[in-house]
Formats: sequence, C-alpha cells, structure tokens
Amino acid sequence: MLSDHVPTQLNRVTAMLGERKQTILRIICTEHIAHAEPVGSERVASHYALGVRSATVRNEMAEMTELGYLRQPHTSAGRIPSDRGYRYYVDRLMNADPLTERERAAIRHLRDLIDDQVDEILRDACRIVAELTKYTSVATPPIESESRLDAIRLLLLDARRLLVVLVLGSGRVAHAIVDASDWNGSRDVESLQSILNGIVAGKTCGELRSSPNFDIYPPQMRKLLGRLCTAVADTLRPRSHDELVVHGEANVLREPEFQDLNRLDGLLDLLHSRQAIYDVLSVADMNDPVAIIIGSENEYERAREYSFVAAPYLIGPRVAGTIGVLGPTRMRYSQAIPVVTSVAHQVSMVLSTLSGARA
Repeated sequence: MLSDHVPTQLNRVTAMLGERKQTILRIICTEHIAHAEPVGSERVASHYALGVRSATVRNEMAEMTELGYLRQPHTSAGRIPSDRGYRYYVDRLMNADPLTERERAAIRHLRDLIDDQVDEILRDACRIVAELTKYTSVATPPIESESRLDAIRLLLLDARRLLVVLVLGSGRVAHAIVDASDWNGSRDVESLQSILNGIVAGKTCGELRSSPNFDIYPPQMRKLLGRLCTAVADTLRPRSHDELVVHGEANVLREPEFQDLNRLDGLLDLLHSRQAIYDVLSVADMNDPVAIIIGSENEYERAREYSFVAAPYLIGPRVAGTIGVLGPTRMRYSQAIPVVTSVAHQVSMVLSTLSGARA
C-alpha cells in the first residue's frame, strides 16, 4: 500500500468502507482506469471471485454512490469512481507498480546530463516523464531567491556593449548585454570584472535586489556599475509561469475523456495559459515525497477536471522546484507515482552534483 509513502488527505474521507466495499471500489477503479467505461455489477460479480451475486454487488455499489465514492453517469449505466473514490483508492487500496527495466534505464539517462544547464536538464526530465507515463509532464523552474551568484564574467562585445555572464550556485547560467558606450576609462575588462564580483559575488538573488553603494568609485564608473548591477538583478528576477517546462501536451489529448469538445476546449485553455498549472504545482505540499491532487481537490476551478502527481526536486538540502504529470482523474496513479518520484530523485542528484561542482 502507498499510505505510508504519499501525503494522505483522509480528512476528505468521511466514512471507512467495509472489506467488501473496499474490494469492489478497487475493482471499479482498476477497471475504469483501464477501459474508461462505467463498470456494472454483472461484470464485477462475473469476472472477480467475490463469492456474492450481482444483486449484492449492485446494492454495495448503490450504497457507495450514496456515500460519495462512486458516480452513476447515466441512468442505466454502471458506476465510475468519484474524486473521493479515487482518493480512497490511492490512499488505501492501491499498490504502486514497480519500475520496469525500460523505465529504470530511461531515468538513469539523466545522470549523463551532468554537464548541461538546469533548463536543459528539466526539459529532458519532462520528456522522459511524458514518454513513460503517456501524460503531459510539467516542471517549475528552480526557486532562486536563496541561490547564490557564484561568479560574473564580462566580455567586451564591441565599442558599445558588454556581455555579462552570470553563474549561479543552482547551476543556472544567464546572460545580459549592457550599454558601455560612455565607459571612457582604460576599458580594462578584467579589472571591471573583479570590481563587480567583489560587489555581488556570493550574494543570494534576494540580496541582489537592494542597490549597492558605489560612492567610492569615479562618477563614470558608478554609472556603469549601476547599469551592470541593475542588469544582474533584472536577469535574476523571480521566474514566472511563463518559464514552466511542459512536455507531451498531445498525450492527454488522446485520453477518451477529452473527445468531448467542451472538455477539450477547457484542457486546451489550461495548457495554453499555464498559470493555473503553475499555481497548482507551486502550492502543492512539498514536505512529502509526492503530492497527489485529484480533480475537485484543486483550489483552482480551471484545474478541477484533472489530476496532478508532483514530486519536489532538490538542490542540496533545499527544495528548488517540482516535477510532475497532468492527466485525467482516471489517471494510472500506480504507474505515474513511481515514475515521477524516481525522476525527481534523479534530477535532485544531478542538480546537487552540478551545484557542488560549480560552488
């Protein structure tokens, strides 16, 4: 069972189910996840050795519907799990699938990215998650307010422009171009680079938001240093939902739920704007190895048709961001959870190694 390993939300569950109801709920969840069709009592009774007739199963299903664990989409159809039913299934009834050798090999590939930039590592991690789960994968960029600026490199591009290269402890490398047309000094780039590193190197991105004091430098140098420090602060501003990494958008479009045009429009709008996805991932409880948010549990109305499975990735001891999948509430949770958590763990190892190498 996963109840010892995933963040439970049992405050949402108002009643414990008896053993037979639990068995029937597990069957209905498994069948609906596999086939995307309502599950009838005849199928449950005839395909599974419950030792009871279909009428008994039907009565149990009716009671679980009244309790809110099942839904009946059509008058004469079988039942499908509700969001509460899926929550009970994930927290109490489901066994996680062991990773296959193919999945392990794909995830191990992330170790080869030790020389890449953070954004490239996250893109490759999302590609792997999307390919293995067949859902849409998402990742938030690193939270860098506590990340330190390791060093600045300056390069004189021409008579008017300086290229500023910023190297962060997180492994991120950023660039900016600064106007240096009024720099009438010796144009000694190495000396300017040394002065700038003395001012800002070793500070966190949060500390760089306050303007340094340049009074000890000549007026023209003060102006240039001011522009350089402003460029550094602007380049390292907090990253937004626009930088959310998304891969495999087409995967979720193939799910049967989204053959309905109204639901498809809602999904396309969600994928296009990305703000709601970013918000969901940003507020997920990252004190646990994995966060599972099912349908109506989402605080954001636009995201309540979907489920999210997300895990934190770390840089050293610090939670830096999240990586996960977006899919229908009829998600293959037993496969998505181990893939997401394993990829997040591998990303943490790579980024922590990368950060240590550049410290």
